[in-house]
Amino acid sequence: STMLTPNAVAILSSSSSTDNPSFNPTVQLLHVKNVRSGAGASERYRVVLSDGTRTVQGMLATQLNSLVSAGQVRDNAVVTVREFISNDVSGKKVVILLNIEVVPWEGGRIGDP
Repeated sequence: STMLTPNAVAILSSSSSTDNPSFNPTVQLLHVKNVRSGAGASERYRVVLSDGTRTVQGMLATQLNSLVSAGQVRDNAVVTVREFISNDVSGKKVVILLNIEVVPWEGGRIGDP
């Protein structure tokens, strides 16, 4: 779809904002799931990022949790990624979203990821 950045998942998975500060892709969050790890731990949200074709696992930095409680970050939300890092977690890529901007979007899943 024109709304999402083509090939964003491949680039997000293999770089970070420090390598490429001008790369601010727009992606869709297919799943937003609370994965708090035990009592007293802060809320952590796992997300699945989609560029309309491919997906990658992601995590929201805790400073973005307020966007979830405000209902702006939810399943199928569309966001522009301003700052991110990618990590290898047990052999799988995980994209940590540090700073995002929510794009107005009321629809469902975009493309066929």
